[in-house]
Amino acid sequence: MESNVWVGIEKRKALRKLVLDSIPARLSPLIARVALREVGDKAACVIVFKHNLALAEWNHTQSQTLERMRELYKERNLKQVVVFNAVKAEAEFKPIQKENTRQETLVFKEQSSGNFTIHCQDENLRKIFLEIQESIKNNLARERGESFE
Repeated sequence: MESNVWVGIEKRKALRKLVLDSIPARLSPLIARVALREVGDKAACVIVFKHNLALAEWNHTQSQTLERMRELYKERNLKQVVVFNAVKAEAEFKPIQKENTRQETLVFKEQSSGNFTIHCQDENLRKIFLEIQESIKNNLARERGESFE
């Protein structure tokens, strides 16, 4: 069991060094992690970038980078250390959503004067219309710069 742990660590080290030596220098600080992922009976080298833009840059230079990885893989005789069949790239960045906690009041030019009669017989509806009428009068007072309370 102990030897398997050290073998796994050596695989990850060799894989990370291979990736870092192969990719353009501007992308290396944007790598979050390099992993070996088992997909069925085959293994894949997974490069996880910190941001979506780094992933887009990877996609742009992927063919040159993979060619460089093949050369270094053969030079370093890594077939004895780590074997993988594919290289996949992902991004771990998730856009941050801002919380809008403040209540925004709509500002518009009031077109009504608020002087209207309410002919409603239902008391609940009458209260709603009275609130609307009061709101209109408060908006007019605010437009004139008066205190509306």
